[in-house]
Amino acid sequence: MAKAAPRSLPAFAYSLLALAPLLLLPAAIFVGGRELIAAASMFTIAWGFFCSVLYWRGLDEPSREAHKVAWFWGGSVGIGVLGALMVGMTFFPSLDEPTQSLAFGFMFTVVAQAVGYIIVWLGWWARRRF
Repeated sequence: MAKAAPRSLPAFAYSLLALAPLLLLPAAIFVGGRELIAAASMFTIAWGFFCSVLYWRGLDEPSREAHKVAWFWGGSVGIGVLGALMVGMTFFPSLDEPTQSLAFGFMFTVVAQAVGYIIVWLGWWARRRF
């Protein structure tokens, strides 16, 4: 007798599963040093990515489109507002080192997003052309 294929969870369940390691981060912060915090953070990121892929696969087309529109418009407006704030911060001559670090962190975030976008965009077109 053939075994039944395992049943996948509803899409929202993967969102909840992605949050589970966040419960472990406070313990890592209180118990361990930098190495444990870094390891727990990396695991949390990897686990979240894994759950996101499972979540995406469980969505129907209208739900996927809603997420794409929300990420494009919401993310673009959000990063634009933050960019304007960062530019505005440069007009204050008394910028301290933490503020400069924040500005550089923002800059690198935007660059990383742009590079990721370009890679996926080129891959999307290459997949349809070749």
